[in-house]
Amino acid sequence: MFISRKKHEAIVKDLHQEVRALDALAAEYKRERDAARIEAAANAEDAGKYRRSKANLKQFRKEGV
Repeated sequence: MFISRKKHEAIVKDLHQEVRALDALAAEYKRERDAARIEAAANAEDAGKYRRSKANLKQFRKEGV
C-alpha cells in the first residue's frame, strides 16, 4: 500500500505532536514524583524528630520517678 508524500508528512507531523505531548506528560509526572519525594523526606525527618523526642520523654519520666 502506497501513500502520498503529503499524507506521509501529515502522519509524521501528528506523530511528532503526540511524542511532544507524551514528553510533556512525562515531565509533569516527574515533577509530581519529585515533589512527593521531597514531601516524604520532610515527613520522615519530622517523624524522626518525633521519635527522638518521645524517647527523650520516656527517659525523663524514668529519671523523674
